[in-house]
Amino acid sequence: MRKFFFKMAVFSVISMGFLTIFLVAGPVLAQGGGGSVAKPATPAAFVDKIGIDLLDSIRNGTITGPTGEEWFRSFIHVHFDIETIARFSLGRYWRIATVEQQKDYVKLFDDMIVKVYSRRFRDYSGESFKVVNAQPSADRDVMVATTIQPIGKPAINTQWRVRSMADGSFKVVDLIVENISMAVTQRAEFASVIEQNGGQIDSLLASLRQRIAAAGG
Repeated sequence: MRKFFFKMAVFSVISMGFLTIFLVAGPVLAQGGGGSVAKPATPAAFVDKIGIDLLDSIRNGTITGPTGEEWFRSFIHVHFDIETIARFSLGRYWRIATVEQQKDYVKLFDDMIVKVYSRRFRDYSGESFKVVNAQPSADRDVMVATTIQPIGKPAINTQWRVRSMADGSFKVVDLIVENISMAVTQRAEFASVIEQNGGQIDSLLASLRQRIAAAGG
């Protein structure tokens, strides 16, 4: 269990890149709390829209207000394919898990993302953001390369794996920060927890509950 929390601490360091990625200083902010409303025509425009909407929510206090957590949950569900990311992160154990365990795990995974990251935006200090290029990757995926320049820190090179969905929308399915895949990292960490506890998936569920509780859930 101690090794799990050490790994989660490492993931938290990596996740600061994940956090920084969202904070995009877009040239135009939409009026009101909803952010920009035009449907992005390309994966690169989609990535820009994520940042613009989130920055708008920070500036107008939406994400830091009493309903900020639920706003962030909705925001994540619109822009990220949480179930795909969750299933990938569980790896081969997804097929072993019971239907009930699968449901519990996806909900806990979703709660962990929301609880942990919605609170970290209070530490936002401002960054500059630049889309470098976008390249096809696999049948439905495009890798959008970006550079983020935190204030007083080295630039962060990031790639967003954006997937085209059946309805024509886009969803993020992975973030690669300085050549480190968030999904692959999480998958290795979750597998380690389960393996250290005799292959029991319930051990991972218990650990996720602890992490959510520690984040104020």
